[in-house]
Amino acid sequence: MVFLCGSTEKTNEKKPSLWIKLLSAVAILAIIIGVLFVVPPPPPRYATANITITVEGQGSTYPPAGNYLDTWIVTENLYVTCYPSTGWRYDHMKRNGVEWTRDNPGEFLNLDENELIEVVFVKEEEPPL
Repeated sequence: MVFLCGSTEKTNEKKPSLWIKLLSAVAILAIIIGVLFVVPPPPPRYATANITITVEGQGSTYPPAGNYLDTWIVTENLYVTCYPSTGWRYDHMKRNGVEWTRDNPGEFLNLDENELIEVVFVKEEEPPL
């Protein structure tokens, strides 16, 4: 029996039992855990890329200069490391004709299309570009 404040009238309003509240909380928690831990992440996206590595000047690269048709994970990185010949030094790399990086090794991201990577070596007596 419940009395309202300042009232002498009785009300038949029933409140949910403690068990119903507890079961509701457990059900909500089970749904949250199921969503967080049971749903697997989406599989990686693969793409076939035709990657060509060329050398201007004298030196070598790893992977070696050549044409590579391969399947990559779309966000996977490709690193090209440059080794100048004696009397030459690494200057920069181009990606699809545009200067991309002066880092060695150079890093290329998002390999989901055809890529032309040009490695440029210059003679040691030439000033850097």
